[in-house]
Amino acid sequence: MKYAKLNNGQLELAPSRVQIGGKNILNPSPEHLTELGYKPLTYTPLPPYEDGYYFNSYFEETPDKIIQKWEKIQAPEPELTDGDYLLEKLGL
Repeated sequence: MKYAKLNNGQLELAPSRVQIGGKNILNPSPEHLTELGYKPLTYTPLPPYEDGYYFNSYFEETPDKIIQKWEKIQAPEPELTDGDYLLEKLGL
């Protein structure tokens, strides 16, 4: 399981080396990471495709973990290029 912190909405993954009590610890245990303020990180699957929309990932912190969430955003209508405009006007 991965551990992380949220700093101003930015995800900070736990390092593979930490310092606690003046000692360097490689591959810290979940207990060490929790002591340093890191929480378990839960990734969630991307929602199913919806025509005209895309999804933006963000993270939410709860008292005991950090969860990946998805914001559904309507895709902007594409702007016509000059060539597309002419084709549309000519009915092609």
